[in-house]
Amino acid sequence: MWQRVPLPCEKPIEYALGVIDPRFDLAEDDLLNTVASAEQPWEEVANKELFRYNPQALFKIHLLFDERQERTIEQKKLESSLLQTQTTQETLEQKQRKTLALYEAESKEYERMGASFKRRLDAYNADVEKWNAIGGAPKKEFEDLQRVLFVLEKSQQELRKKQEYVNTLVTAVNAFSDQKVALVSDYNEQVKGYVNRYGESGEFDQGDYVEQEINIYQYDDILHLRAVLVHEFGHALGLVHGVDPASIMYRLMKDQSLDPLILTAEDRSMLAAQCHQTVWDIVLERVNILKERIWSGGGARG
Repeated sequence: MWQRVPLPCEKPIEYALGVIDPRFDLAEDDLLNTVASAEQPWEEVANKELFRYNPQALFKIHLLFDERQERTIEQKKLESSLLQTQTTQETLEQKQRKTLALYEAESKEYERMGASFKRRLDAYNADVEKWNAIGGAPKKEFEDLQRVLFVLEKSQQELRKKQEYVNTLVTAVNAFSDQKVALVSDYNEQVKGYVNRYGESGEFDQGDYVEQEINIYQYDDILHLRAVLVHEFGHALGLVHGVDPASIMYRLMKDQSLDPLILTAEDRSMLAAQCHQTVWDIVLERVNILKERIWSGGGARG
């Protein structure tokens, strides 16, 4: 009877791949490599083989796609959209600053040209008024006035072109502002649609270990997938949740070191305690479990 009691860590846990939903877009070889790398942290601490891949094994690892991974995919799209929005905004901001600087320079030039034109026009009108007051200008002076008038008309045309250009720059500066507002509005609409569909972010199970199978529901990337697998492998070894947020066996994946993946002192201690159990420890634990079931279930009936 004692020999039939299996000891933790005594024999490698053999596993195989089960249902792999194609929507995870993860090749089987990549998944196998990731699972193999998830064995290493525990095996390095135990200094022995704890897991072994066997395509015929009854213990299965599944990747099950549901709203949790769908939410992750949509969240990544939002993050990509935010990055694109920020990049585009920075580009628009740079262009707007350059256009605004050009507008300010051209506006000052327009004001200078306008002031110069006004002075020359006033002088021309004064000369015309002077000669008209005495009955007209002599031929030479009249021809000089005509030449001045011709130059003034050319200057006026240049002034109008400059004014049109300045107005174009004003329109461009305002257009950049409109584009930036539209970008933010479009991103906010995407966020609103995400929240309406999935609600606010909250806690959820990324994976679970049920006897003879590990189910993975959500991961952000390969490093994150490896961490979730390491966590579930811990459960497969018989480990419970830890209390240290940095532990791989903590109930949430948040504060753990993923690259490199580091087992904390708590993780190591729990593994050591589990792997060093004796047959007597296991039998005693089973007896205690049986006693609890009797007292909570049939004990009251006597």
